[in-house]
Amino acid sequence: MIRDGHRRWLPGALVLMVAAVVVARAATLLRTDLWFDELYSLQAASGDLAGVWAAALADRVHPPGFYTIVWGWLAVVDPTPLGLRLLPFLTWLGMLAAVAWLGHRLRLGRAAVALLVLLAAVNPVLFEFGAFVRGYALLIALLTIALTAAASRLESPPDAAPLPLPVLVVPLVLAAWIHYFAWPVIGAIAIALLVARRPRDATAVLVVPAILILPWAVALAGGSRDVAGALAAFVTTPGLLDLLRAPGTLLLGGSAMVIGTVAVAVIGWESLVQPRTVRVLLAASVVCTLGAGWLLSVLTPFGAWGMRYLSPAIVPLLAAMVLSRRASATTRALLLALVAIGGVLGIRHPEQAPTPWREAIRTMMAAAPGDSVTAYASEGFTILPLRYHALMMGAPLRVPEVRGLPAPDAPAGWVVIRPAALPPGYQPTDQFRAMGRVVTDSFAVGEGQMAVRGWMVE
Repeated sequence: MIRDGHRRWLPGALVLMVAAVVVARAATLLRTDLWFDELYSLQAASGDLAGVWAAALADRVHPPGFYTIVWGWLAVVDPTPLGLRLLPFLTWLGMLAAVAWLGHRLRLGRAAVALLVLLAAVNPVLFEFGAFVRGYALLIALLTIALTAAASRLESPPDAAPLPLPVLVVPLVLAAWIHYFAWPVIGAIAIALLVARRPRDATAVLVVPAILILPWAVALAGGSRDVAGALAAFVTTPGLLDLLRAPGTLLLGGSAMVIGTVAVAVIGWESLVQPRTVRVLLAASVVCTLGAGWLLSVLTPFGAWGMRYLSPAIVPLLAAMVLSRRASATTRALLLALVAIGGVLGIRHPEQAPTPWREAIRTMMAAAPGDSVTAYASEGFTILPLRYHALMMGAPLRVPEVRGLPAPDAPAGWVVIRPAALPPGYQPTDQFRAMGRVVTDSFAVGEGQMAVRGWMVE
C-alpha cells in the first residue's frame, strides 16, 4: 500500500495524471468512426420503448437496459457521432468516481486511491469504453458500486457503518439489466458473503436480481435463436494459455508483451490469494468472471471470451494489486508502473481497425458527382454503417437491403460486400456475369474484418 506520509506531493501528482487521461479521452472521442455495434445501439433506441424491447430481443446479446438509456439520451441530444459518444464518456467518468469510492472505502490512503483511479483510467480496455456506445462503462460503474457496498459489509472499520443493503442490491439489479456478465460478479459477491457468514445478504444479492430479471428471461426463452448462427463467426475458444494470460491481457491490453503479461499475472494472482475477507471478494470476482467466459466459450455457440465481456474482472484485479502486501515495495512499484505504462501504450495505439465506410462512400459518390447513388447491401454489418455515415456526410446515397445480390432487373448501382462475410473462394463477379450484369467499376477499401469491396453493375 502507498502511504500518504511517503511523499506529500504524490497524491496531487497522481490526480493531475488522472486529469490528463480524462482530457485525452475527451479529446479522442472521435478518433474512430462509429462501428456496427454502436450503430445498432442507435437503431435499437430510435423507436418507442416497445421497439427497444423488440430490438434487444432480436439481438439477444444483452438485456434492453442500455438501449433504454440510449433511448432516453436521444430525447435530449442529436444522434451525431459526438452526441452519441458523450454518453459513454459520461458513464466512464462515473466509473472512475466509483473506483475512487471503492478505494476510499477500502481505506487505501489518498495516494493509493489516486493510483487505483489512474490505473483504471489508463487501462486500455476501460479507456475504450469511454468512447464506445455500448453499456460496458456503465456496467463496470454499477458493479464497482456493488463491490464497494459488499466490501463495507464484509469489513466495516470501527468509524464507518456498513453501507445499507439497497446500495448493494440496486446496482446489481441495474447491472443485470445492462449485461449478462453482471452475473459472475453477482455470484462472486454472494460467495464472499457466504464465506463471511452473511447468508441473508447473500440471499438478497442472488434472489432480488433474479426475480426482477424474470420478465426478460421469459421473453428470451420464447424468442428466436437465430442469433447463434450470426455470432458463430466471431467465436474464439480459449485455451489454457489464454486463461492464464487473461489477467495480464486485461490489464495491459491484447498487444502486451508476453513478459509483461506474465509479470502482471504473477503479482495479480499472488495478491488475490492473501487471507483477508475483502480479498476473497476481489478474487472471487476475477475468478468467476474469467471462469464464466471460458465455460460459455467452450460449452456454447456464443462468443464469450473477449476483453469486453471479461472486463468486470479489471477493477477487482487492480484493487487487489494495490492492496497487495506480499510482494516487496520495489517489486510492487515496478509492476504497477508496468501496468500504467502498458496502459498508456495501449490507449495510444487502439487495436480497433479504422472503419472504411466514409472512404467507401466518398469513392462511390465520386463516380457520379451530384447524383443520387444506389448501394445494394445484404447484411446489417454493411447496411447500418453505410446509411448512418451517408446521412452524417450529407451524401445522396440510397442503401436498399437485398437478399444476396440484387435481382437481374434491379436498377444499376453499387453492390457492396464485406469479403469476411463471403464463403471461401466465392467471387461475386462470376454471378454478375451469369445474371447478365456488366461490371463497370470496382473498389476495395479497409483491411481484415473491416475490408469492404464494391462493384458497379449495370
